[in-house]
Amino acid sequence: MRIPILLTTILIAMSSFAQAQALISRNLVNGRMVELFDDFTWRYEDEIENFCVQLSSVAEICDFEPEWKLIPVTSPNLFIDFYFDELNQARISTHNFGDDIGYTLENVIEFFPTNIAEYNGITEDEINIFAEMEATVSDLPARTVVYGMNLNGVNMFIYSTVWLGDSHLMQILTQNYDLNITKAGVERHIDFVSKVRIQPQN
Repeated sequence: MRIPILLTTILIAMSSFAQAQALISRNLVNGRMVELFDDFTWRYEDEIENFCVQLSSVAEICDFEPEWKLIPVTSPNLFIDFYFDELNQARISTHNFGDDIGYTLENVIEFFPTNIAEYNGITEDEINIFAEMEATVSDLPARTVVYGMNLNGVNMFIYSTVWLGDSHLMQILTQNYDLNITKAGVERHIDFVSKVRIQPQN
């Protein structure tokens, strides 16, 4: 009789631990990053197992939690959404075509404002390009463009990094609402992109 009671107690304790544990801070202690949880437990960050989500047959995103939360997919989509906070979200879209059909980074960059305009009910003239620069995704050449627009009196900025392979295309977007482009917004995008891993192409 003691074994079932003990097992039930352990299961309840484990269940409570899983439900109650929320990250409240990260601090550097003796050269190691420590995570502190709201249930007064802690762990070294380097002891956390890598958590990855497959994006396509050639790409995955790893170690994006706890900063970014994966938004559950409720229907088949060409993209995966992530949530940082009310003002910052991200989206990754992947496609099984690329150089093999003559597609170029320029095609994506040129066509993207049309998509933004149609989706938001504005004209392409209302979308500004603030910056365009070379970038990398998983040490592979890519390009980043920063778009800005005003939607109903609120400024929205979209940071778009595009990678093009022989038979794959990936667009990594972060968007934020702010008065201006900020260093924090740029750094958040760069950090998010750094979590994407592309497997070597044959």
